[in-house]
Amino acid sequence: MLNNISVSIDNDHGKIRLRIKKPSGERLSLSLRLPYNEQYLNYAKSIKYKLIAAGLDGRFDEVFTQYKSNQPRTLSITEISVPLLFEAFLKQKQKENLASNSLTIYKNVLSHLKANLNVPANKITTPKVEQFIACLSAKNESSTVICYCSRLKACWKWAKKAGYKVADPSPWDEIILKKVEPKQTIDPFSTLEVTRIIEGFNKSPKFAHYLDYVIFLFNVGCRPGEAAGLKWKHVSKDLKSIWIGESVSQGERRATKTNQSRTVYLSPKIQELLKKRHKNQDENLVFPSIDGKEVDDRYFRLQIWIPVLKSVGIPYKKPYSTRHTAISHNLSQGNDPFFVARQAGHDYQVMISHYASYIPQGQTFVEL
Repeated sequence: MLNNISVSIDNDHGKIRLRIKKPSGERLSLSLRLPYNEQYLNYAKSIKYKLIAAGLDGRFDEVFTQYKSNQPRTLSITEISVPLLFEAFLKQKQKENLASNSLTIYKNVLSHLKANLNVPANKITTPKVEQFIACLSAKNESSTVICYCSRLKACWKWAKKAGYKVADPSPWDEIILKKVEPKQTIDPFSTLEVTRIIEGFNKSPKFAHYLDYVIFLFNVGCRPGEAAGLKWKHVSKDLKSIWIGESVSQGERRATKTNQSRTVYLSPKIQELLKKRHKNQDENLVFPSIDGKEVDDRYFRLQIWIPVLKSVGIPYKKPYSTRHTAISHNLSQGNDPFFVARQAGHDYQVMISHYASYIPQGQTFVEL
């Protein structure tokens, strides 16, 4: 019986090769014709262990011959299609713990590739890419097309480093997409609308549970996911400030949008609101859903927010508009833009570009 067989995995000019040494000293090699990268190394390791096991069972020659004569052509780097290449890229990205909304974007790209660009990755041309973009543009906004193409550009860059044979230079680098025309996206609620929305929550037996959550959003200006993720351990002992460094979206807790934490100072009204809700358990949520879990943004918008707005006759705006409302009203009342930016977790320049029209005008330089 053959035993003590050794198998090593080598990088043979960018491709995987298995080197085998029998107890007799005989040396063999098995070239898999696959790129030397993490994805296919796992496949090579499985063959390695099968060969070792076969050696112990006395079946080494039989198993070795099978692999020698039956190489998996579907995994050839010279024939891999664009959808399969992107699928491999997606598997790599998933190891980075993609947020669910980011994962959805990658899956949407993959779906479009399967439908409109199922060609070999090493034969793709700029005209084919332009045709693909035309298909995307017919069904998506320009911002979405740009988002998808940036993922494909990153995929190509990764593929070259991973050893895949793809069109070079990258056709995605040659595509110049028009930048999205700036839109007026800031549409805050009026003071009267805020009052009616709060009354709507207060008078609704079904949705009154979320009243404090909504009041908090309108008065603090944080992102809804930041309020949903707030725990009592993030609230100062005197209830005068909170620490925001986490956010919850689609059931996932992660860092804030800007990956930065901040301290937010609270008004007496919000301090009093927290005082009435205060619990000593640090890990408890400040604003849990009615079932005690984190507020699900999609469920809140569809099943709670929209019905309340309809009940009080307010035109629909996203829950995120509570943030726009808080920021714009604070600026229009003359609050220092630097202070407002810090409170909201906004980059100062970005905030000014979005909310410039809400900053009181008419000031002049002092005469000397």
